[in-house]
Amino acid sequence: MTETAAPARGPILTGGKMLTLTDIRASNTVLVTEFGGVRAVHFCLHEKLSGNDNDLWFPLANGADLFEALESIMCINFAAANVVSLEFLRQNGKCKDYRITYNKAKFKPLS
Repeated sequence: MTETAAPARGPILTGGKMLTLTDIRASNTVLVTEFGGVRAVHFCLHEKLSGNDNDLWFPLANGADLFEALESIMCINFAAANVVSLEFLRQNGKCKDYRITYNKAKFKPLS
């Protein structure tokens, strides 16, 4: 499964500073596997989503669209503004690796 990104646009001017896509876009590897019949995802080496011991897994609802589920996890945790693409990389047994590309979250709202 490969989702493609929209064409890149030129620099963005914000707060008097010119931003390029490399300033606002990032990518990460995610692992998707099953634990006891429950599908789960792990974000590799992500500062917010990997967990303190780099072993945090998020459960995925059965039948849920992977792209939408990953975007929801990233956005609700203020790790991304949105997900741009999801690219399948490889499979090792029941574990599948994907590259997720996303636009970084610009701010965390005050509660």
